[in-house]
Amino acid sequence: MSKILVMGVGPISTCRIAIVGEAPGAQEVTEQKPFVGRSGQLLNEVLASIGLVRSELYLTNVIKERPIGNDVKSFFDVRTGGRIVKTAEFDHYVEELQEELRYCSANIIVAAGNTALWALTGMTGITKRRGSLYKSTLLPGRKVIGIIHPRAALDMYIYRRYMAFDLKRAIEESTSRELKLPERKFLIGCEYEETL
Repeated sequence: MSKILVMGVGPISTCRIAIVGEAPGAQEVTEQKPFVGRSGQLLNEVLASIGLVRSELYLTNVIKERPIGNDVKSFFDVRTGGRIVKTAEFDHYVEELQEELRYCSANIIVAAGNTALWALTGMTGITKRRGSLYKSTLLPGRKVIGIIHPRAALDMYIYRRYMAFDLKRAIEESTSRELKLPERKFLIGCEYEETL
């Protein structure tokens, strides 16, 4: 049986925001579009609640085929201690994603979930890193913001608020490709007056 691949959809050459998920589910394979199952319906609700129009976004996944049992761990897994276990097939999909997004006009790329965050930045820990801006290691010169994957938000209602908050930041960042990280100055062992 041949693999059924689900490719990205949306205005790749005119979008300001691209959303990269992990892998397609059953409904995505049936409709041949990313983010159309239950997770996608939740994503649509969150997008609408903050004024984003789905048809103006580019949507894709790192892994283009539905994993066995809908579990991406057969391609990519973060083990205890942060050890990454991935397959050669996963590496191939990451290379394809790089080529795909090279032609994408998005000023910011939204990494939905841990797999997408790792593919785009080489970092894991989406619940700790969500909402923060990072330089892409996959696409140098591009900026990435992580969000909780909509699938996780189906189980934990509070994650919907996090998604909305982080996507609002993506809207703000979509006006330019320039990555402006805050400059911080740390003073250690200061006198009381200096601290004030």
